[in-house]
Amino acid sequence: MAAELAMHFVQGREAQKAEYYLRLAGENALRLSAYQEALSHLQQGLAMLQTLPETPERAQHELSLRMALGPALRRKPASSRPLRWCASSRPNRWSCGWQ
Repeated sequence: MAAELAMHFVQGREAQKAEYYLRLAGENALRLSAYQEALSHLQQGLAMLQTLPETPERAQHELSLRMALGPALRRKPASSRPLRWCASSRPNRWSCGWQ
């Protein structure tokens, strides 16, 4: 249900609501061990946040999304990720460590 609502708000360009439901969908996917799906939802949530003005509230939401990304990134097969993306860094920054 959260994923469907998220897509509705993404298409309607309602970034705050889309981010909320994308985070919920990502967390639900993590609970079901659907790590690739979780990555997709959480990364899309981060992209939606980038369209909002920088505020303390946005920073808190970004932190929540990045914290949720950690478990999904750790469980992604090593063969499909030669470079590990750092969940605690800003978007588009890559770590140099091989997994």
